[in-house]
Amino acid sequence: MPDIKYVCLSDMHFGAQNSLLTKLTPDGLKPDFLFPSPVLTSLVENLRNLISENQDKSKKPTLILLGDILELALCETNEAGMVFDRFIDLISPKGNELFGEIYYIPGNHDHHLWEIAREMQYLKYIERMDEKNNLPPMWHTTNIFVENFTHPTSCDFMNGIIQNHEHLKHFRVQVAYPNFGLLDTSGEKAIVFHHGHFLEDIYLLMSSFKSYVFPNQTVPEDIWDIEKENFAWIDFFWSTMGRSGQVGKGVELIYDKMTDEKKFAELLHNIAVKITQNIKKSESEEAKSLFKKLSRFLIRFIPGTKIEKIVYSFLKITLGTIAKHERADSGGSLSDEMRGKLLEYLNKILKRQIAREKKEKPPKEIQFVFGHTHKPFAETLANTDYAKPVQVVNTGGWVVDTVDRKETYGGAVILVDENLHIAPVQLYKEAYKTREAKVSLLANATQNEFATRISKLISDRQKSFQEFSEIVDKEIDLRIINLKAKINK
Repeated sequence: MPDIKYVCLSDMHFGAQNSLLTKLTPDGLKPDFLFPSPVLTSLVENLRNLISENQDKSKKPTLILLGDILELALCETNEAGMVFDRFIDLISPKGNELFGEIYYIPGNHDHHLWEIAREMQYLKYIERMDEKNNLPPMWHTTNIFVENFTHPTSCDFMNGIIQNHEHLKHFRVQVAYPNFGLLDTSGEKAIVFHHGHFLEDIYLLMSSFKSYVFPNQTVPEDIWDIEKENFAWIDFFWSTMGRSGQVGKGVELIYDKMTDEKKFAELLHNIAVKITQNIKKSESEEAKSLFKKLSRFLIRFIPGTKIEKIVYSFLKITLGTIAKHERADSGGSLSDEMRGKLLEYLNKILKRQIAREKKEKPPKEIQFVFGHTHKPFAETLANTDYAKPVQVVNTGGWVVDTVDRKETYGGAVILVDENLHIAPVQLYKEAYKTREAKVSLLANATQNEFATRISKLISDRQKSFQEFSEIVDKEIDLRIINLKAKINK
């Protein structure tokens, strides 16, 4: 019988108050970073029960963390780190460690950990060089297929937390970015894991801006060039701004209010009024800086009410565009726009990287796993440039993004056997249809022997998963209370 060899989780957002995996106080208003959340505890317990059914007990499965694991955009690093530590407490108690290895693929909210990892990777590479006078450029991505690399890239931040546990002193988290691949023994079948942020145009903003300013230049199709052009933008807004003192608190407030269209519009209006007032105040001051000179120009030629409208329009175009990301689209599991971007990523960007790494023998069958949208689903795409249809699976996420429950939002765990068969398990949704199973294989998932076995294991453990579902339901209510309180500030 096929065993669980890989377990993939994504979008855990450790540290975020809207994450079901960050413990909140009973009133739902404050985080408690010193203890694991009830959902996190029950999640690990149920994973442990499933893995315990593996027939081969000699080797532990590998955990794949598919980005946005630590929330570095909307909380402090130490807060995210403490919740990650609670996770390690649960999956790796001494003598009962659940996983043998951990692979980590950073996302947009924890992109800064990739920056740390690649810089350390570069320094270690220099140390190994014989000729150190002529240094090569620093690279921005890893290869896709990095299993068994002699000099793997490592996540020193996660390592530091894990190695605080005496029995885990030598445990290291390996990093791949932005794509991580598994190959079967024949080399003809692969699973590629990608967080999913490069399926949205907003994360290619600098490349798009370049193509507008310089019409003879286009958005690149090689993943290393895409990351090189956009890494600073991604790191700035989604992985560092929320940790920038009082500025970060303001960013968090803006992010929370983005989830309520009316409150967000009110916030933009209030910001526009405040900026206009400050511009008017500067009229009597000496104009030394460029900003003040521009303000003086606006005061002289544009009436105050129009300045306010101009500022509001600018905020609406910039922050408003960011607010309209894929997670905010509740119309279905995947918007038409993102479906087009997904096909473009598979057919151009990913295929070029695979061809470069496996030019002698590229895999004939590709399966693609991503997260980012917080909306789990499974689908087979026939209209791709690969030899066989591509099975696409989304992991969903573990945060409550809106005050209204939606059927499309939820979380899944992706289980994989030694033959790279996938069993994507929907663990929860914010809302269900009548008589819909709360824990089950994702609808439209490809049928295989492994998926059938996992489905039976879930059925055999109905009581445990029912308890998990009840815990999740209660904790969603707490996150909604928390989010409403922030929105109404």
